[in-house]
Amino acid sequence: MSAPRALNLMLAAGAGGLEAMALNYHQALVAEGVEVISVGLRASWFARALAEQGYAVSSVPPAAPIDPRTGWRLRRIAQAFRPDVIVAHGSRGAAVAIPALGRRAPIAVVMHNFRARSMVSSADLVIAVSESVAADLRARLPRAPVAAVANFAPLMRAPLRSRPQEPPRIGSLGRLHEEKGFDLLLDAAAQLHREGRAFRLTIAGEGPAARALKAQAAQLGLGAAVDFPGWTSPPGPFLAELDLFVCSSRTESFGLVVVEAMAAGAPVVATDIEGPRDILRRGRYGRLVAADSARALADGIRASLDDAEGALGMAGLAQSETVDFYDMAAGAERLWAALAPLTSA
Repeated sequence: MSAPRALNLMLAAGAGGLEAMALNYHQALVAEGVEVISVGLRASWFARALAEQGYAVSSVPPAAPIDPRTGWRLRRIAQAFRPDVIVAHGSRGAAVAIPALGRRAPIAVVMHNFRARSMVSSADLVIAVSESVAADLRARLPRAPVAAVANFAPLMRAPLRSRPQEPPRIGSLGRLHEEKGFDLLLDAAAQLHREGRAFRLTIAGEGPAARALKAQAAQLGLGAAVDFPGWTSPPGPFLAELDLFVCSSRTESFGLVVVEAMAAGAPVVATDIEGPRDILRRGRYGRLVAADSARALADGIRASLDDAEGALGMAGLAQSETVDFYDMAAGAERLWAALAPLTSA
């Protein structure tokens, strides 16, 4: 019996959590014995990352989802590959895959946020990356067949530090966008800086807010205390060097980087919103602070640095009790359990 075939579609150009998860989906399906071809925008981070790792990848020219040439190219790829299931990431992927490939194979749309469009109800399956996203989908799109498949990643485990470095290294990682709250993190860092606290803050990532954030850091007088190294992949080595990881997001449907920080042994401070709240088990595995508040972030960072022993204790619990659930092997099993029924329908 031949292996099932899956077409994995990601139509975003930059680097971020959504794109990284599409890469993880390719790797997970391969691990489950599925023959996979991924399709990405030409010269995108996703297409380059797949090619660098030796995976099969096809590309479509950068264009708006409604461009008929994108659908035409995708149909040609599907006709040659003949997939048993199509996995389309996000509303943009759904907007292309559903009209272009709807009669060629069952379509699963992966929703990474709370912005699902009504068209995803036409998919054969909607995969929600967290229970909170699944609840949102079921409430707004009651006809959509929804399955929750928690995000996963190839996690790098590192030993916990015995004590913080001098000065302590604080870091964050994500797409440089307003919803990630990096402006709040810079304001919090400025508060700590005015108190005379020494630290090094690294905000790793790429995105449309990069220039504004660098200008803000300069205006706040943070100078050499903060740096912006760009996107960091794989994230494990960067996270393992941190004494504290901060998730400052205003919205976060999941927050995979929080899991990656936990695996790398970094204590975590995160805003008390849907994704991080669930991952940190409402404060058992890290410190939660009020969302959209620079003062709350500053208070949380200060408290964690002042109670390094307690912060490391929570980090140790996270590594021993929950990280395995989000690792690649467990995630691949969850993903294929959701997709396999579509291939036999």
